[in-house]
Amino acid sequence: MDYFVTLPYLSKHLILKFQIWAVVIAAFTLVMGVTNLFSISVKKILAQDKGWHGKVALILSFIVTMVAGLWGGSNGAVFSYIFSNIYIPITSTVLALLLFFTVHAVIKSYSLHGFKAIVISLSAAATIVVNLFLVGYYPTIKEIIDRFFLLPAVRGFVIGVSLSAVVICIRTIIDGREEFLN
Repeated sequence: MDYFVTLPYLSKHLILKFQIWAVVIAAFTLVMGVTNLFSISVKKILAQDKGWHGKVALILSFIVTMVAGLWGGSNGAVFSYIFSNIYIPITSTVLALLLFFTVHAVIKSYSLHGFKAIVISLSAAATIVVNLFLVGYYPTIKEIIDRFFLLPAVRGFVIGVSLSAVVICIRTIIDGREEFLN
């Protein structure tokens, strides 16, 4: 709670209780997610459904990354190699896709005419300029944008995803339904 919103009138005891509950819920959802990943992937591999080769690669990469992280820690040589040679290129690819779809949205927005097109165009231009040009040259502008615009959005997204995971876990426990997990 204190990470997302600083409320000075909350006692340290209450904040500690929230943190303990957050750890318990995160551990539960992690176990549930890993179990779901393995159960669905193993079913598709054994049935040799369409795309089963990708499921084999998914499970192997998960196991290798998990073992590297647990064995050598986050600063270990293997984990650092995976991070710098796999994770960073993937994030660069995702950024390139983000920019492509942003430009595509701008082109599509010109058919809207009016205020919506202007808002979409300005937000796309700001995203492109900040991510491509201002990062290296003006780090203070990037820090301001990250702190006052990006960080609250990411925190809101994390809160939303966490609440969704809790609701799905509770629905699974109470109803026993699993159709939304497949």
